[in-house]
Amino acid sequence: MALSAFEAFVKNDRVDNFENGFVVPPTSRENIRRYAERVRLGSGLDDRQAIPIVDLLELTLPKSFNDFDYAILPTEKMNGISALTIPDNNQIVLRQDIYEDACTGDGYSRFTIAHEIGHLLMHRDLARREPVMSRTRLYENSEWQADAFAGELLMPAQRIATMSIEQIAERYQVSPRAAEVAKSKLNKITGIRNSLPA
Repeated sequence: MALSAFEAFVKNDRVDNFENGFVVPPTSRENIRRYAERVRLGSGLDDRQAIPIVDLLELTLPKSFNDFDYAILPTEKMNGISALTIPDNNQIVLRQDIYEDACTGDGYSRFTIAHEIGHLLMHRDLARREPVMSRTRLYENSEWQADAFAGELLMPAQRIATMSIEQIAERYQVSPRAAEVAKSKLNKITGIRNSLPA
């Protein structure tokens, strides 16, 4: 990977400008869930087991995007950043420990890669990027959308509905915190649907 785009991004302090995300077209969790399902199905991934996120990064994405590239950099070159996606260049840059830990099934690192894949797939081809401001609605925040995508990709809603947090974390190789958030979001949506008049 030619790192000039990444290096320029970091040197120009653009990372700090977008630390809390950038404004993107609004979308709902339900739409993100459907999109994650299409990605799983289109990639031939079984939703009854943990997604091989490193294979998705290394094998599937290059087949889907001719110009996709990724790099794994030593910690000292990442300026405190775990991972970064430059959607316009179809590039994902990962800190070496994140990549290595994802290869061994670490939940946090797997979620980080899924999050970056979410940015790559959902936030390409935007004409402008403006930093998130206090008035930005949550569903217009690129970071919220990428987190929602990662959760939906790694923990399919239709499968986790009847599972405990511990079962979700173990089966889908995610952190207990990620499993707890996914279960909470699903219960909230299900509760709202169940409270609507028939």
